[in-house]
Parts: sequence; structure tokens; C-alpha cells
Amino acid sequence: RTRVILLYVENIKEGRKFIDIVSEVTKEKPVIALKAGRTAAGKRAAASHTAAIAGVDEIYDAAFRKAGVIRANDIEELFDLAKAFVKQPPARGNRIGIITDGGGAGVMATDMAEMLGLRVPELKGKAREKLEELKDKGFLPKYSQLSNPVDLTGSATSEMFVESTRILLESDEVDAVVILALHQVPGIPDPVALAREIASIAKNYDKPVVAVDTGWSETAILERREFDINGIPAYPTPERAVKSLAGLIRYGEYLSRKGVLDRYIQGILRLRARD
Repeated sequence: RTRVILLYVENIKEGRKFIDIVSEVTKEKPVIALKAGRTAAGKRAAASHTAAIAGVDEIYDAAFRKAGVIRANDIEELFDLAKAFVKQPPARGNRIGIITDGGGAGVMATDMAEMLGLRVPELKGKAREKLEELKDKGFLPKYSQLSNPVDLTGSATSEMFVESTRILLESDEVDAVVILALHQVPGIPDPVALAREIASIAKNYDKPVVAVDTGWSETAILERREFDINGIPAYPTPERAVKSLAGLIRYGEYLSRKGVLDRYIQGILRLRARD
């Protein structure tokens, strides 16, 4: 029943044995590690309470990559990643689509994606054509931006989010989707219902989806909770969501190199159907 393994690491004494064992485990389920003792002071602290030699951080980076371990930078990211891996499949590529009703949030998500080595491609194919058609018909705001991020603006409605999500999930131009459903816009009277509807669509596709509603108002918390309950990991900032999605993308790259990505995704989809 264990779906994700989390590690807190200060020192690994038998590195080769660790890599050999964990490399087999990560072909079946994700392993996420938080390595402490990265700085000189941190290494001294580790030695003082465990007598462990924390080791050269770059060596651990290389070992984790070889073994398919996803590395978290802090405890917040450790649990953010765990939530994503429990709920979503790994990605088949590093191209992400972003849907937002707040331009600034879309920019922040794009910046974080680029800094993490992910791609936010300009939509040019069928997805763009479908979105432009909806704009021409007046379904999307005439001043919406559709290149990626898909900015529905403050005039967004729940129906716009649902249809835009469906279009990106069906597109062969993106491998994963970030939903920035900021609840403050007047066209989304029931953010909890929107979260439930987006989740019901996303479960029919094998692309990972993460969601954001910023802040700690009661409505934001309830919307994120509804996303979580229905299988889409939700976060209070664009940056945390994109970092978690990056973990799913890196894990997908590892599984692809091992030739087991399709098998793993099918297993996740079976678990999703059972849940």
C-alpha cells in the first residue's frame, strides 16, 4: 500500500549498495530524499549528533540522479512532492501548459518553470486553434492571451477554465498542466465546485495536473482542499506547484530511460480508478 518513500539523509556509508538497491525500487515507486548537511556548518551539526560524515553534496546529487531519487531542497518541498506523487502520474515530457485567471500568477509559474529547466511552449497547433475559435465566438474574453500561459483574465468563468483545461489535456503540445484558479474573480462563484469539475476531467487523461489558489483565506483553503480530495495536488503559490510538477517530470524522464514509463503510468491509472 506504500506509494511513495520519503528519506531524510545525512550520510550514506555504502553508496554503491544504496544505488543498486534504490535503483530497483524507483522503477516501481518513487523515492524522494531530503539530504541535510549541505553546508560546512550543516555538516558539523550532523557530525555532532550522529557522528555521521555528511559528505560532498555533489556526490549525493549524482548518486540520487543515478538511482532515480527525486531530491527535495527542504521539508516543505519534501511533502509537496510526496503529495504530487501520490496523486498524479509522472510526465512523458517537460512541456507544461499553464491556465490562469491572474496574469501575474502565470508569469511567476512561467519563471519558475524556466528556472527549473522546463519548457513553456507557445501554443501554435490545434490547441491554439480551438482556443482562438472560442475567443472568436465570445466564449473567451476578447483580451484573453492564448499563447501559453493561457490567461483568461479577471473575466474568467468556471466554464472557461473547464473547457481550456480539456483542450490542453487533449493537446500533443504539452505534457503537463498547471491550473492557476485564483478564486477572487467574480465569474467563479463556487471555486469548490470548479475544483471538483476540473478534477473529474483530469482523471480521464494520463497527464499530470497540479493546481493553485493563492493565499490563506477560507475560500482558498477550501478550493485547494477540494482539489486535493479529488486527486489533484493543490498549492498556495505558483512556485510550489511548479516545483512539484518538476519532480513528476524528472521522474518520468528516469522511468523513460529505464524503459518502464508506460507500465508505471498504467499502474497509476489503475490505482486512480480503484480510489
